Order: sequence, then C-alpha cells, then structure tokens
Amino acid sequence: MLKRFIDNINAKNLVASVNPWLIAVSGGLDSACLVRLCKDAGISFGIAHCNFALRGGESEDDESFVKEMALEYGVPFFNVKFDTKEFAIINKVSIQVAARNLRYDWFEQVRKENAFACIATAHHLSDNMETMLINQLPGTGIEGLHGIKSRNGYIIRPLLFASRNELSEYASQNNILFREDSSNGSDKYLRNAIRHHIIPEFKKLESEVEQVFSDNALKIENYENLTRVILKKFWGKASFIKDHNLHISIEYLKKELEDVTNIQQLLYFFLKEYGFNYASVSDVVTIMDGESGKKIISATHTIIKDREHLILIENTENDDEELVIETVSHNGLVKNDFTFEFINREKFEQTEHKFQVAYLDFDKIKFPLIIRNWKHGDKMKPLGMSGSKLISDILTDNKISSSKKIVSKVILSENSIIWLAGIRISEDYKITEETVNILKISC
Repeated sequence: MLKRFIDNINAKNLVASVNPWLIAVSGGLDSACLVRLCKDAGISFGIAHCNFALRGGESEDDESFVKEMALEYGVPFFNVKFDTKEFAIINKVSIQVAARNLRYDWFEQVRKENAFACIATAHHLSDNMETMLINQLPGTGIEGLHGIKSRNGYIIRPLLFASRNELSEYASQNNILFREDSSNGSDKYLRNAIRHHIIPEFKKLESEVEQVFSDNALKIENYENLTRVILKKFWGKASFIKDHNLHISIEYLKKELEDVTNIQQLLYFFLKEYGFNYASVSDVVTIMDGESGKKIISATHTIIKDREHLILIENTENDDEELVIETVSHNGLVKNDFTFEFINREKFEQTEHKFQVAYLDFDKIKFPLIIRNWKHGDKMKPLGMSGSKLISDILTDNKISSSKKIVSKVILSENSIIWLAGIRISEDYKITEETVNILKISC
C-alpha cells in the first residue's frame, strides 16, 4: 500500500512543494489511513478536524480522538466547532452542503494562515464511484461524469487509487485505530443508500467494478481536458473585453459553430462559472435572435443582447438603491461616483464641455435630490426640447450600448429628472441669464 501511495502521488504530481500538507481528518478509517501513509512516506503534515456538532457525544469523542492522534504523531493540530444546523437554516441549504461549505472554507483559511502547501482529503476509489453515480441522478455535464479529481486547486486526494476494502485491510495489518461514524450505517443519506444497495449489485456483475469506474473516470477527464483546449480556441475568437465587460460575438458563434446545440455547449462551458445553469444558457441562445435589450439573469451576472453581441455584466447589490442628497453647501459634496459643487454666477466660467459634467440652476432645484437607476417609463424634458421624452428613447438615440443602459442613472428633484447622468440635462433646469447660483454635478 505504501509503495502504491508514493507511486500515485508522484504520478499525479501531488507533491509540488516542500511545505507540509494540511490533512483533513475526521477520525474515520480513510483519514486515519491517510495520516499513517503520509507519516511512513516522510511527508510533513498538520492535522485539521471539524466538529459539526451533529452527533452529540460522538462528535465530541471524535474531536478528542483526532487530537490524541495529532499528539501521537507529533504534528500541529487545528480544530473548529460549527453550528451546522443553524448555518443550514440561515443559508437555506442541506446539512451536507452546509458541512461541505463550512469545512472547505475553514480548511482554506488554515492553509493560508499557516503556509501549508495543500489540503489533503481522504477520498478514495469507492468514494469516487459513489460520486459518479450520485451525479447521474440530477443530471450532469462532462465534469460530473468523471467524479472526483486528484487535484482541484489546493485540494488534493492522494487515496483515489485505493478502495475502501483495501484501506480496511491496510488498517488491520498495521494496527491503525479509527472511529466508526454511526451515521454511515443509515440509508438516510443518498450516498449511504447507493453504497449499501446499488454498488453490491454492480459487484455481482463485475467484482472489480470500482476500478472499472476509475478507469472510465480517467478517460472522461482526459476528454474534458481535450475539450477545454479546443473550446478555449473558439472562445478566444468569439469573445473580447470592452468597457470592462465580456462581449461575445453572435455572428462568430453562428458562423463557426453552426448548430444551436454546439453554441449552447460552448456558452455553458464558460458561463457556468458566472451562475448560469444549462437551462438559463438555453435561454441565452434564444435571445441571440431577439431584440436588443433582452437579458437573462443569474444570481451574480446578467447577459444582455446588444445588436451583434451578448454582453456579460456583473450584478451589483445596489441596482435598486436610491441615494439621497439632502443639500449641497458651499463646501460641495462627494457621494459615491458623483461630485456636487455650489458656484456663484459671478465666479462662474464654463471651461468644461463634457457629458460627464452638468451645470444647473441651483435655485430651481428642490432638495433632497434622489440618485437612482433609470426605470422604464421615466421621462424628462431634454435640453433644447419643448416636450418630454422617454429616457429609454434618449438612450437609444444616443446609441448607448445595452451594457451601459442597464447602469445608467438619473438625478431627480421632486420626482422631476434634472439630469440623465453623463448624457443630457433637463431644459427646465438649465442656466439662463437670470441664474444667480449654479449647481455643478460631475460623474
């Protein structure tokens, strides 16, 4: 087992630093074996243990056991206790998801603070087969078909070569102590149900089924890597950055990929990291032939159809926020991206003729002012016009791109728009010969 362990970490290039490993240890069979193997292989390491407070006294006993293990091996010990149930309720996730998020966030914190090279977990061959089967049930992309990777950023899994039975035999031969998690015997969790009932049926058909799944996982992962190389070449030609936003050429996608399914696969491969699932990417493909301004929104980003491009924009938390300007004194005021200055007409000399600067009649303005994103239905009387015009039409007439339209702001006085920021001031608030005091606004 030790030779296979060393051969595996060398073959997978898992020892990429002289810094010690941080080993995630629950106290169970798998992590206890990983600790022993690392010790015998001459790898420096520290031990990290999470107490999820889900099994009462058992959780406390696990923590004590792992602490004693660290003392026995003479290595640094890190531990934390979580209120996992409360976290799950607050964040509206399952207990399993809550525990995973809590532990990996904490492991990474410990790794950074103590200069560990990586976080080593004890996932093994049997775990990977279970994961591959679990991923099939809700549906998955190519990344879900191969299950657990040997390396994912700073997380490594050096035991993926060994099955649960092999680890059990290794522990018995080497008198390795470990604790049994009583919840492993319950079918309450999907993984346990698959472990207890589905995999035994597979083994009746193929005794080495875990290795078969492992071999298939490697093939699928290799295909994924090749696919990534090919798709990156297409993506590099289809996309570019403009005005700090990602633009995707609709013409290029249609010309080079031809089939709608191919376009959807390419978009999903790159847009999934921005919160778009397969269904929402299908909607993105649909708006490619729609009117400009159509948009599809994920939890973190928005895709907007803008003439010849799809534009990716990050959602901001204050999209619907209204900023209130109570008054502007002679000393001026800075609020977010806006600067307000009070100017006496006698001292005024207009030296700037920029769209980002507005000069308005201060005495016609009623405070407080409101700054917010424009809304459909908003109207103003643009400078030089006698009647009102929709803000949406002004933006279109000025050829404002969809990516800029979505973040365009208006400033209002008594529900009247005095400035479409950076584009047009109101005729009703312009400077005239009678103006005494001036409000200068810059953005």
